[in-house]
Amino acid sequence: VPMDAAHLAHAVDRIGVTARVLYVAAHPDDENTRLLGYLANARHLTVAYLAMTRGGGGQNLIGREQAELLDVIRTEELLAARRLDGAQQRFTRMRDFGYSKSASETLETWGHDEALADVVWVVRTFQPDVIITRFDEKPPNHGHHTASAILAREAFSAAADPLRFPGQLALGAKTWQATRLVYNVPNWRDEPPPEGALKLDVGAYDTRLGLSYGELAALSRSNHQSQGFGVPGERGSVIERFMTLAGPPAKTDLLEGVPLGWDRFGKAGAPVGRAIDEARSLLTRDEPELAVPALLSALTALDQLAGDGRDADPRVVDARVAVQRAIAGSSGLFVRATSAQPFLVPGQTVELSV
Repeated sequence: VPMDAAHLAHAVDRIGVTARVLYVAAHPDDENTRLLGYLANARHLTVAYLAMTRGGGGQNLIGREQAELLDVIRTEELLAARRLDGAQQRFTRMRDFGYSKSASETLETWGHDEALADVVWVVRTFQPDVIITRFDEKPPNHGHHTASAILAREAFSAAADPLRFPGQLALGAKTWQATRLVYNVPNWRDEPPPEGALKLDVGAYDTRLGLSYGELAALSRSNHQSQGFGVPGERGSVIERFMTLAGPPAKTDLLEGVPLGWDRFGKAGAPVGRAIDEARSLLTRDEPELAVPALLSALTALDQLAGDGRDADPRVVDARVAVQRAIAGSSGLFVRATSAQPFLVPGQTVELSV
């Protein structure tokens, strides 16, 4: 992950926000990269894209790899896209078996309970405040697309039910109830938007990155080379619309009613919030190292919040990693290990110069 002044500033801002969004669809290249980039960089939310499959049933325009080998290529394309737009990537174990005519066919092939368990596991371990579906449940559509919407709706409730998939709880996951489930109404349909849909303009210009979120999305999406999904960048207003499917309706903002900062942890979270606020005020373009003491204070506060770590909140666990990366980035830490020997065999001892 780059740690130039712009990305470092976004990274530190993101540590100060505890709200999370999970975007759910079926394949690599189904994700709305404009929205992911906006939420991760303008709103500084922790955002993840959950792809039900790794895309091995699609076409390959850059090589002969198919099936599992294409899964590998398209996985790497997704990870490259996320490194650009600032979101994270999640997967289930479901297989892309090519075009499916219906959700029922898809869920029968995948195994409904197995697929739902995978989505529930992601919800319980990522703990999103808002879950967004790319697709709706209305046919006709690709069965994988429709199934992803069905599974997102079912997981919204099942993740909060301790009687559903209790084995996950034994592995350390916790039940989780997201605040709301919403549908990202597509712009490509030749029909008027639904009445009452929440509108969000994601076409802002990011002065740190020197890109609009339309341009950032184009760079991110153009990583899907095996599918030929490069798109031109665009500037200006881009309206996304959302319909609430479950939970309290979102009337003015996707994150209505969701605690955004470390105050969600009560008094215990206050030291983290104060330290991050101080780090943000000290982090300058040319002297980022001035923020290191405040970031170290944030790390200490997170350690106290995590306790012995066995029951730590995912937000705390992930924030500790993010703070450590920000400390390394703002301090200009660089480590290189070299060896005089170009080749080794397993078990051999080698002397390194660090």
